Amino acid sequence: MLKRAIAAPFKSFNKDSMKKTDFTFFFAYDKRWISGEQANALLKIGLKQNLLREEGGMVSPTFDIAEIEIPTGYKPPADIFETRKATAYEELIQDIARITDRETDAVDKELQAIIREKFDGNLTREAAAVILARKYKVEFGDKLERLRSNQ
Repeated sequence: MLKRAIAAPFKSFNKDSMKKTDFTFFFAYDKRWISGEQANALLKIGLKQNLLREEGGMVSPTFDIAEIEIPTGYKPPADIFETRKATAYEELIQDIARITDRETDAVDKELQAIIREKFDGNLTREAAAVILARKYKVEFGDKLERLRSNQ
């Protein structure tokens, strides 16, 4: 959902990167989907969640926008601005992605393969994330209790 909204201006302008002002302009003035304040909030959320990277006043997506479909008549849903605290599992996946310099989707695919191929589906995703964290030497001790309780 958030990836689709973030991909929209890049796909619309057929660009790999753009000025932050162009990003917010797209949402607030070009499409009139959201206010300028909300567009800035969306930019900040994208940066905070590592879906966007900023370099020299330009922003670019950290994921392949070609894989994202923007349906005709698309408008970002209102709940896109609701921020929730990431679960320990999500935090660990993001940590692994950052340490291994990969997309979270790629880490998730590796994790699913471990569950399916090595444990015949009999392993929780949290446990698989710990296995991956150990494989890549990613610290997870501070998340262990929350991982055990699925929070």
